[in-house]
Amino acid sequence: MAKQNINLGAAPNGAGGDDRRSAWVKAIAMFDELYSWFGELKGAAKADIVGPVSQVGGVPTGAIMQSGSNANGTWVRYANGEQVCYTNMNAASNITVPHGGIFRSNSAPWNFPMPFVGVPVVTPNVANNAGFTWAGIGSSGSTSSSTSVAAFAAGSIVNVPLLSVTARGRWF
Repeated sequence: MAKQNINLGAAPNGAGGDDRRSAWVKAIAMFDELYSWFGELKGAAKADIVGPVSQVGGVPTGAIMQSGSNANGTWVRYANGEQVCYTNMNAASNITVPHGGIFRSNSAPWNFPMPFVGVPVVTPNVANNAGFTWAGIGSSGSTSSSTSVAAFAAGSIVNVPLLSVTARGRWF
């Protein structure tokens, strides 16, 4: 329907304009059209923005993104197959284990909150330690369901650092 103009008539009293009933009939018709259009927006969308993601044969069939968390951390899955898992965790020990010319903590295991289909890219960081410290993959390496991380420093540090760890890969 085309826009229906409501004739307000001549100022100051609206002489020659639409009466109240005709003005409201036009307004209600336009409101009905807007509400109908808003209802069709959902029908026009290919997928919900947030909700369960799914796929059949590599073709996304669910929402655009899904997120959740459990005791192992937080995860986000996207319809294109990408998945990101992240957590904050304590290193397994102080950074006092000699390792060549530097020191490291013991390796701390992390089971991903959701599994990947292959080995993801894991990025560990030291979140709260003073001094020259960094984090890396621990002695167990990474699989599609877990990794291990360790903290490193140029000198011995008697402090268990907080590690921020992110894994990026594919869920299908």
